[in-house]
Amino acid sequence: MKEKSDNASYIKAFILIVLFSALASLTYKMFLLVKNRSFRFNTYNIILVGRDAHLAGFNTFKKQIYTLEVKDGREVFSSNKPLASSIISGVPLDGMIISIKSENLTGSKNDFPTFGQTLSFLLEDEKYVFYNINKFDLVKLYIVSRLTAWEDKSYDSIRDILQDFSREKFYDSEIFNEKTSLEIINSTKINGLGSRVGFTLSNLGANVISIKDGEDEKTQVLARDLNLKTLKRIEKLFGLKAQKSESSGIADIIINLGKDIEWK
Repeated sequence: MKEKSDNASYIKAFILIVLFSALASLTYKMFLLVKNRSFRFNTYNIILVGRDAHLAGFNTFKKQIYTLEVKDGREVFSSNKPLASSIISGVPLDGMIISIKSENLTGSKNDFPTFGQTLSFLLEDEKYVFYNINKFDLVKLYIVSRLTAWEDKSYDSIRDILQDFSREKFYDSEIFNEKTSLEIINSTKINGLGSRVGFTLSNLGANVISIKDGEDEKTQVLARDLNLKTLKRIEKLFGLKAQKSESSGIADIIINLGKDIEWK
């Protein structure tokens, strides 16, 4: 009897260890999802590339969602990463989803993402290429969409990304109100890249006060204050960690586009 009792105790202990390990593993995975999320600000801009391209701007502060359809936009965006797509569109993008089979990723003008789309993103991820967006972000996008009133969702369609459109729909009022000054130095051999980056960041609400040419090899971001909201968005866009600057220059943040930049 004692032997059976000991065996039962061992089995219970083993089951508890397995359950605890599973719970610890799940908790750690959830922690990583939250830690590595990109939807962490009041606004979140994402591009969905299927046959057409759809730029969606989520504004949790104003409780608004704006979607811009770019007809046949796959050719323009499918071979680019978020930084290049941001510069091409003039919209600072936080995330990007590309359909491998070139199927459109939204079938509704004012209802993105639907429950079915969200499930597909979560459970059929082999159908897509994801940039800067994880499962936590996908779930949050769905929840924000459900909580946004129908009349606060708007939709436009254009044929060419070079056409004028409501870029202010992707504006972040927190960035604007922070009034952080930016200087952009173009040290690449790409003519006009500094101006295009400046235009993109201005559409986020940033205060770009200087754009000039330079000769630095290394792409880097320098800032006097490493806790600025504007800086956090710039770090996310460029995939760089800013360095502390002791400079007494004219701008709070200096973005140097070096010759080593990989923007495509």
